Amino acid sequence: MQPTLIFRPLLPAIPMDSGSTLDLIIAIALPNQPQRMQTNRLPLNLALVIDSLRIHVWQKLSYARKAARSLVAELTPQGWLAIVTFDDEANVLAPSQYVHHPLQFIRAINTINPGHVQHWALHNKV
Repeated sequence: MQPTLIFRPLLPAIPMDSGSTLDLIIAIALPNQPQRMQTNRLPLNLALVIDSLRIHVWQKLSYARKAARSLVAELTPQGWLAIVTFDDEANVLAPSQYVHHPLQFIRAINTINPGHVQHWALHNKV
């Protein structure tokens, strides 16, 4: 028996009027292994905190956004999520709330920009 591939889009829809990229989560189910059931998962209460100041210096902002979007895609509607960024101060992009509408969290994640990078870089001689 061969493994089963399960494809799940990271976003619920893509625009029709322009070219775009569709990110997928791909799960591989092995034969004779029980598949994880979403209904048996306990809801989580998470705060996603992203250091937007240093993340640009490491040039990993796009990876951080992708990882955050993947996290949102894995949460159940009964879970809670807050999204906070910080550079020299904390910024609440999404206060803690149910994940009934994941797209609103995705939109918040897509607004994450680098912090005061030049100021930090000057003081830390990057």
